[in-house]
Amino acid sequence: MLSAGAVLAFSVLLARTLGVADSGLFFLAVAVVSAISVLSRAGLDNAIVRYSAAAIASDRWGDVSALYRRSIVLVSAISGVFAVAIYTGAYWIATTLFLKPALADPLQTLAVCILPITLIMMHCRYLQSQKRIAFALYFQSALIPTLSIIAIVLLPFSWSLGNIAITYTGAGVLGAILAATVWLSRAKIVGFPRTQYDSRKFFSSGLTLIPSDLVNKVLQPWAALICLGFWSTETDAGLFAAAWRIAALVTFALIPVNSFAAPKMAALWHEGDVVSLRRISQQATLLMIIVAAPMLIAIVLFPELIMSVFGDDFRIAAEILLVLAAAQVVNVVTGPVRSLLLMTGNEQDHRSASLAGGITILVGCFVLVPAYGGLGAAWSVAASLVATNMSAAVFVWQRLGFLPVGLAKSVQEGPR
Repeated sequence: MLSAGAVLAFSVLLARTLGVADSGLFFLAVAVVSAISVLSRAGLDNAIVRYSAAAIASDRWGDVSALYRRSIVLVSAISGVFAVAIYTGAYWIATTLFLKPALADPLQTLAVCILPITLIMMHCRYLQSQKRIAFALYFQSALIPTLSIIAIVLLPFSWSLGNIAITYTGAGVLGAILAATVWLSRAKIVGFPRTQYDSRKFFSSGLTLIPSDLVNKVLQPWAALICLGFWSTETDAGLFAAAWRIAALVTFALIPVNSFAAPKMAALWHEGDVVSLRRISQQATLLMIIVAAPMLIAIVLFPELIMSVFGDDFRIAAEILLVLAAAQVVNVVTGPVRSLLLMTGNEQDHRSASLAGGITILVGCFVLVPAYGGLGAAWSVAASLVATNMSAAVFVWQRLGFLPVGLAKSVQEGPR
């Protein structure tokens, strides 16, 4: 709840400070660097939870130390290369690809933030594998927004798009240091005897998950906004970004529930306890539905009023909000189907479900965004979420013999 509140507060503060057009440029720059950060992690952030949690549960801290060193070095190198490329090519990207020269300066500034964002996300996964869920959740979603809010409120500046981009980047650097400090303060990896850990399965799992990451962490959250940057105006991008942040509140329980359930599901699968695995997933789904229901009802009844929180100019995005919120309902009702596939070793099925959503959103954006702007982007995202989650639910039913919504086959016979 605190994480969701911090993210929303930052979005509202930004919108009221910069207005629709400049906030659209900022969110567009954030979309680009966030997408690049996902690519920099090479799928390893997903694999961390599974392999690190299993090693920690068995008190094999030497293996955790090996995983940590190798993964951090690799993603840091990849992030550094991407950051240099975006920093040096920011003007070309802004003027040639997006046809928005005003995007160049904030994009160049935020390019510096690619490495800090990557390191924050990696350390959040390690914290999650250690079941330090509160830290993992807040750092993942709200650490940079929180630090940015503090700076904007306390520092006596005349806040412009450029100043806020610099502040956001500084918050990213400070956040990366803080996340690493919290992890290392409790992890038993400093001075622990090194082991000859065979990390080939770990890296192989990460590579398998790259297509899934492209869909779930790049296309679904950012593709529509980036396509609006290509084919529409800064204003449309700002309206869509604001509506998307409100709609995300419908599923804000999805991240914490998945975060604390994922290590448990991995452990239960390792133990062969499919009955408990089913029970945990169904309890998680019920919790998601209970938490999401009040926000969904409020959006349906008062969409314009809710959007006016960002400013009166944002009221016209009410229809976009309704479409996005409806799609999030499917995300909630299907439960942790994607986490179930990951934690039970069905990465290929996870990839297939993600590709279904990825193809859907790409086709939708190419067809609908040029014609309908923000509303077309919303319908594209909605169709993608439905395709991804329904496909994942089918795979869970086929592989594990149950669904998180309560239907079940004979799970006593074991997984397939």
